[in-house]
Amino acid sequence: MNHLLKYSLLPITILLLVALPHPSAFAEDAAPPAEEETAAVLEVQTEEMDVAAEEEPAHAGQSQTEEVDLPAEEAPPSDEIASADDAEQDAPSLAGPVIYSPTPVFDFGEADNSQTIEHEFVIENRGTETLEISNVVADCGCTVAQISSRSIAPGESATVGGALRLHGRLGPQNRGIRISSNDPRNPLYIVSFRGTATTLVTIQPTRINARGTASEPIAPQTINVQAALSHPLPIIHLDTGNPHVQAELVPLVEDFQYRIVLTASESLPAGQTHGNLRIFTESEKYPELGVPYTLLNATTDFIVAPEQIVLNARQGQDPVTRQFVVRPGRVADFQITRVTTPDERIEVDIVRLADGFMVRLRNLVPSPELNGEKIVIETDAEGTAPLEVTFRVVG
Repeated sequence: MNHLLKYSLLPITILLLVALPHPSAFAEDAAPPAEEETAAVLEVQTEEMDVAAEEEPAHAGQSQTEEVDLPAEEAPPSDEIASADDAEQDAPSLAGPVIYSPTPVFDFGEADNSQTIEHEFVIENRGTETLEISNVVADCGCTVAQISSRSIAPGESATVGGALRLHGRLGPQNRGIRISSNDPRNPLYIVSFRGTATTLVTIQPTRINARGTASEPIAPQTINVQAALSHPLPIIHLDTGNPHVQAELVPLVEDFQYRIVLTASESLPAGQTHGNLRIFTESEKYPELGVPYTLLNATTDFIVAPEQIVLNARQGQDPVTRQFVVRPGRVADFQITRVTTPDERIEVDIVRLADGFMVRLRNLVPSPELNGEKIVIETDAEGTAPLEVTFRVVG
């Protein structure tokens, strides 16, 4: 049996010896070139990373943003990149009129409130058509504005002169001048004063508003004046400008601190009395100070001003706007419930004020037919008659 097994395995052994390659062949095939192996490994790793990135969801709070780098050949050469100044200088003018100011805000820093700040704003036309200035209006009466030319050719400029009076003002100031023009992109352009008003003399309050009735006369009003220790302020005279209003000076600390008592006499006319308390001193810096006052002697239920609206017929048929105010008299709390006009085309706006109401009349045509006609104002105050404002047409 062993003899038979020996001869049965012999063909298999011979077959294996013939099929196996030479050992040198194993040495040549076992290690491929290093570069090919490295490239193959990197390729496999890259594919695995790409698959992982596709399968892995974004964490909370992270955005899936794809960044794309432009090819290097698409970037403009460095010598073709212009600065902002060069771009502005080389840019063509915009079509039509274009209003522009190189310094639209004038910062005057800190200034004593005895001064008046003056400045000229330069207005340029950076367009291709003539810039027409139709109106120049200041924010308030403290700023006076005037323009050197109302027609500015393309590439030319004009100046707007402004004067900001700081009298009686204290702290940060921001006063504007509004310039209306035919610039379609910017029909209302604003230039402004900015700065801080300071003082060596403090007056409190800076304005007096008081009211009284026949049963409760106007109470005496107190004004306190305080000068800095570095600047004595000898007050030598007071003037109210009204024989029905008296002012008494009470020195508290000589040349530095005072109390002024403003009193309305019983002969004060009915209605509103406006005036200005003038304070004269021996100071070279502050020779005169002022405190405006408004005293209301309410002998009627309401105060209406003006009681007559004047229109000029020579203005033609162009609509105009007028307004009047209704303030408390003996009736302190009320609402305007209705305003009736003689012409149904007149539009009425009722505006709430701190002390009363303003009634604005729009689309008023100054025709002679309105002369003598009345506006009737009704309120919710019980026991009071309607108020009337009369039209007067001249010209």
